[in-house]
Amino acid sequence: MKTATPKPARGAKPFCPPNPLKERAGSGPVRLSPEREAALDRSIERHLKQGQVVLESEIDTLLGHLAPLNGQTPPDQASLRTIAGQAHKALDTASLCGQALVVKVTAALWQLAEDYTREPSPIDLQLLTLYAQLLAAVRRDGIEGDGGEMGRQLMVHIEQAAKRRH
Repeated sequence: MKTATPKPARGAKPFCPPNPLKERAGSGPVRLSPEREAALDRSIERHLKQGQVVLESEIDTLLGHLAPLNGQTPPDQASLRTIAGQAHKALDTASLCGQALVVKVTAALWQLAEDYTREPSPIDLQLLTLYAQLLAAVRRDGIEGDGGEMGRQLMVHIEQAAKRRH
């Protein structure tokens, strides 16, 4: 049963309590001193570097889970769950670090591994191997961002292979 929202009485005005934080901050654009702005920039850079270290560790862990797969041996459901979980962690970290290529690869890997309710097909195994090889190359060669032209071309080929899967 849906209850009706009471209508305000005629002539009633909304009550807006004072906002001390807004009063302290003022209105208009925030102006930072050059020193404070430089300190914030250094802090952001430090956090991005820390995130990059975490991402490298997560990629290494993910590659460790993908290593037993040689394109021939189908992983069991527990392995796929682990791969899906680790791929999702790496996806989250990569998105925070601005690593577009790693985001795309780990998202595709996560989607593939997340479907652990059925036996992986031969093309699924090939895709798992391709994703592992691409992540290994990113890790080994220190590829950043979207990987440039080469990274974009690789993703086009992997996306085409993924479409054949369906």
